[in-house]
Amino acid sequence: MDSIAIVSALDAILFGFRRYFSRRSWPYFPALIKGFLLCTGRKTVSRILGPGHLKRSPSGVYRFFSAFKGAYEEAARGLLQQAILIFGCERVVLFVDDTLSPKTGPKIFGCSKHCDHHAWPKRWLWGHNWVVIALGIRVPVWKRWISLPLLAQLYIRKKDCAKAQTPFHTKLKIALDMVDFLAEGLNSPLVIVGDGAYTNGTMIRPLRKRNRIFIGRLRADVALHDFPVPPPKGKRGRRPTYGPELPKLSKARRLQFRTVELEIYSERVHVEMASLTAIWKSVGGAIKVVAVRQRPDADLVYLMSSDPTVTDEDLVQLFSGRWSIEMAFRNAKSLLGLDEAQVRKEKSVLRLALLGLWAQTLVILTYFKVHGFSMSPAIPVPSWYACKREPSFADMLGEVRVALMRERISAAFGARSRLVAIVMRHIAPALRAA
Repeated sequence: MDSIAIVSALDAILFGFRRYFSRRSWPYFPALIKGFLLCTGRKTVSRILGPGHLKRSPSGVYRFFSAFKGAYEEAARGLLQQAILIFGCERVVLFVDDTLSPKTGPKIFGCSKHCDHHAWPKRWLWGHNWVVIALGIRVPVWKRWISLPLLAQLYIRKKDCAKAQTPFHTKLKIALDMVDFLAEGLNSPLVIVGDGAYTNGTMIRPLRKRNRIFIGRLRADVALHDFPVPPPKGKRGRRPTYGPELPKLSKARRLQFRTVELEIYSERVHVEMASLTAIWKSVGGAIKVVAVRQRPDADLVYLMSSDPTVTDEDLVQLFSGRWSIEMAFRNAKSLLGLDEAQVRKEKSVLRLALLGLWAQTLVILTYFKVHGFSMSPAIPVPSWYACKREPSFADMLGEVRVALMRERISAAFGARSRLVAIVMRHIAPALRAA
């Protein structure tokens, strides 16, 4: 019964994309999404097409990526609306980050050399640099956040844009455009969370004008100013906009730390925190700064919010949820093969990346639509992990794979055939472990 419910939930979510595709291109979309989910080997376009059971010419799949009509940006906004309805979000939290996708070959659109900051020692990587926006959902039962990728755009270096005679856009500009597009029509409060690379005036100033909150990590040497003191009565001249410059955060001695118990990074810990409110010229207004450390001898981490009214605990918890987008990148690359399939044209590169990211989001939405926040009884729990109470993304993906494969086998041999149970008994463990 769970398999029928999972397939029905996935089909219902996929049908919500129908209005974003033309009559010619629509049959390819659900087939390729299911192909992404069922393909257990290398995710090439031809291998993805096989499990999708699409009764079309293979050449049509490549034309679907490179030429067929589809409103992919509007589809990302529709996916956000579906996620808000399923999870019942009162406040929309968007995580922004970028990730590298290695490729091979000189003729793939948008490929260039990018510095891999996560490698040690740092090395140059040939491939794509994607700026990704994901919806953040906090699951109190699991004491952790999950990220649902929504939209991605390709960052191309300035000198490569000059060669191609195309306009250059920084990562901050790309992220701002995507946030503005996704936020169109939203009635809920919007919070954007980014790392230190996105914490600057270029990103925060436009968001402040649109009454959107930004939370990020702050450098210790940032120049902050005190609030202006009103001039004496009767003194002529313009009123001051900023007060005197404050000491650097790394040299501040006035911080009064207090110990707080928080649920961050899937566990309950005691942290020491201190906060102050100051003016940051780069963003053109007041910000809240929270200094956090886990022990008195540990290094301080400085977090900021463009909304000074945000509580210290909420600020720390929101920023800790940013790690979930890093986990989403890992799942997309290791379990869904985001880096493996290669296409060359501009539209194909963007559309294939979006399908790989959306496959992850659709798996999570399908699982929550059927099981909610509970653990599915069909997910095997090993004896050495008897205390497991929450599913990983690999468990969710395995659940959807088994349901899709059971539907295919039942359609071939009949739903009541004993052969279905025998075959699934042998292949279900392989599907979950792939």
